[in-house]
Amino acid sequence: MAKRPLKRSLEYQARVRMYAENLAERYRVEVAEAFLERIETAEKLLYSNNFAGADAPYLLAGQQVVLKELYVDSGPVKYCIIYEVTEEYIGLVSLWHGVGSRKTDMLVRLWGMNR
Repeated sequence: MAKRPLKRSLEYQARVRMYAENLAERYRVEVAEAFLERIETAEKLLYSNNFAGADAPYLLAGQQVVLKELYVDSGPVKYCIIYEVTEEYIGLVSLWHGVGSRKTDMLVRLWGMNR
């Protein structure tokens, strides 16, 4: 399998920063550092095994697409990395806390919707 470079979207980068800052503020800097280490480990996994996650249906900018999801444990909390695999790169689209609903202006997770 070809190794594709990782490309981090602005939304993904912002969410990683937001979660890390929130963890440092609410708990300790060490908790935020542990979270960032888990994210780095997950990114390395995606680099070495592009198809590590599960397929999931989304609406992305109004278009129905199938993206991949990889769940990452960081202490008692789960995070979900949403990414796409293209011929040229692995696009890290977003990062979500927990396993619930995912919806922004540009991205909506289709939970069992018949579309």
